[in-house]
Formats: sequence, structure tokens, C-alpha cells
Amino acid sequence: MIITVAVGIQDRPVTAPQVGPWDKNIAAFNSEGTFLGGMAAVSTVVFSYSGTPAFFNVIGEMREPKFYNRSLYICQTVVTATYLTIGIVVYYYCGQYLANPALGSAGVMVKKIAYGIALPGLFVSVTIYTHVGAKMIFVRLLRGSEHLKAHSFVHWAVWLGTVAGCVTISFILAESIPFFGALTSLIGATLGTFMCMVSNGWMWLHDNWSKRHTNKTLYFRSLVALNVFLIVAGIFIMVAGSVAAGKAIQDGYASGLVAALTMDFDRQRSRVQKERIDEESGDENDRQ
Repeated sequence: MIITVAVGIQDRPVTAPQVGPWDKNIAAFNSEGTFLGGMAAVSTVVFSYSGTPAFFNVIGEMREPKFYNRSLYICQTVVTATYLTIGIVVYYYCGQYLANPALGSAGVMVKKIAYGIALPGLFVSVTIYTHVGAKMIFVRLLRGSEHLKAHSFVHWAVWLGTVAGCVTISFILAESIPFFGALTSLIGATLGTFMCMVSNGWMWLHDNWSKRHTNKTLYFRSLVALNVFLIVAGIFIMVAGSVAAGKAIQDGYASGLVAALTMDFDRQRSRVQKERIDEESGDENDRQ
């Protein structure tokens, strides 16, 4: 919301030319776009909804599981409305100069404020995703064992080890990959499609396919068609989106954009280290 208000009251986004005329190049349908570019965008949208595996953990720990459907509908409605509102408004004011991530569209100061206010929410999100992934691994490792529910050394060692492993791998990936947009597209295409499209459709067919001989209603047939469509669309996006993300990564390296980001980070790190050394030298001279 901070970024949405900031880009609305500013004259132009920080990535746009700061003097002279500028064109946002807004289009509902981009005639100059490519198929791979469109699939990369679709994969990013899939990535936004790829947290659905966490729903299983939620219903498994609810005190009243009968309220699960109501909670699910409310959650997805609010999430979708938020995505659409903020996305449309920010795109309207920034256009082709929308930064990636979008929090950088309104300048460095607003970005720092937005990240600072969003930090507690980011910590909560990180905790949830770490818990979901670690719990899946934990239950898989100790299933059928007495240590699954007992407060034994093995129980806590495996649990803390899975949590530490998930955090370590996530940190290494986040720090070592120098691009963001193509990464979200790649994750959405390879993992998001499988987790929130293919697997969901497959599970529904697994639970209900045997009813096809007894349930001939249009409603049941529509659900069958919908879930088959989810599986086919998920596989299609998985293949096409992976190719699109790979092409975007290749283009980023070929154009020098990734190298420029890496070099800029190295320059900033060197500058910070130099300033720190200068400050320590100054403090040492003051003490002397």
C-alpha cells in the first residue's frame, strides 16, 4: 500500500527518465510481446499462488476443520483482490518502468520504509514456509517411529536439523542468485504448476474418478473437465514457462544485466567495507 500511494503522488517512477517526456507504454494486450514473454508472466502469476501446499498443514491443525472451506474462500478472495488492486494501480502509474521487485519503483527512501514496515510480515512468511517444508521432511523421516511424537533426542535433533537445513539452503539460493524476476518465473513454472495445479487436479480425480459410473450430473462432469484442464494446463505451463524463464536468464547474462547487478553489488560492498575500515582507523587515531 505504501508503494501504491507513493507511485501515485510522485511525478514519475524512479526508473523512468527524470527529465523530459516519458511514456508509460501501458497496454492491456501487448502486441509487441512474445510467446515466451507471456509464458514468463503466466509463470510469475502461478508463483504467486504456489503456497497452496500450506493449506494441508492448516486443516490438519485446525480445532474446527469444518470451517476450513470458509477460511479458504475468504483467504483466496482477499489475496486475489489485493493482488489485482495493487498490481493494476502500480502498473498504471509506472507502466514499462515498473521496477523488479516493485518496491523499488518509488525510490530508495520509500523502498527502505516499505521494507522496514513489511519486515515483520516477511519474518512471519519465512517462518510459515520454513515450518511447512521442514514439517513435511520431518514427518517423512520419522513416520512410523516412536520418535515422531515423543520428546526424545532423536525427535528434536531431526526437527532442528530439518529447520536448519531448509533455512541454510534458502539463504544460499537467495544470496547466490543475482536475478529476481526470472527466478520467480522459473520457480512458478517448475514447482508452482506441480504443487497448485497438477497435483490438485490429480488428487481430485484420484478421490472421485470411481464415481463416474454412478454420478452422471452436469456438475460432476464439469468438475472432471476442470481438473483435467488443470493437469493439462499445468504441464503446458511447466514446459513452456521453464523454457521462457531459461531464455530470460540467458538474455540477462548475454546483455550484461546480471553482470552489472553483480558488479554494482560488489562495488557497494567494497564501499561499505572501505567506510568501515576508515571509521575504525579514525576511532583508533582518536584513542591514540
